[in-house]
Amino acid sequence: MNTLPKSTILKNSAEFRSIVQHGHAVKNEYFSIFFVQEDDFKIGFAAGRAPNKPMRNKLKRIARELWRTNSLQQHFSAHIVIITHKRALLAKHDKRQSEFNKLVNMIAKRCYKSQVSGISGII
Repeated sequence: MNTLPKSTILKNSAEFRSIVQHGHAVKNEYFSIFFVQEDDFKIGFAAGRAPNKPMRNKLKRIARELWRTNSLQQHFSAHIVIITHKRALLAKHDKRQSEFNKLVNMIAKRCYKSQVSGISGII
């Protein structure tokens, strides 16, 4: 079982707030993913407006599991915050997974594009 190293998990609310306010966003009906390019990789998981703690925890578990099973093979140089919305609870796993993968691929393309443009500016 692959787990995220504790050093890569965002826990500070100020870091979450900064990424959400100043970062780029990609969204769909189940997830909102905010990211800021950095030299290292950090990730945080949050839940949208949920009525109680068990529901918030379940929403965060959904996002962590999707990230763990689908995205660890991709290497990002970014700080990422994934917010899972309540609608994700009603969706089937395959639908959540495909929508999540679309967003992660969008982030990968944006991060790669800006890295390439930064390199071309140097040359």
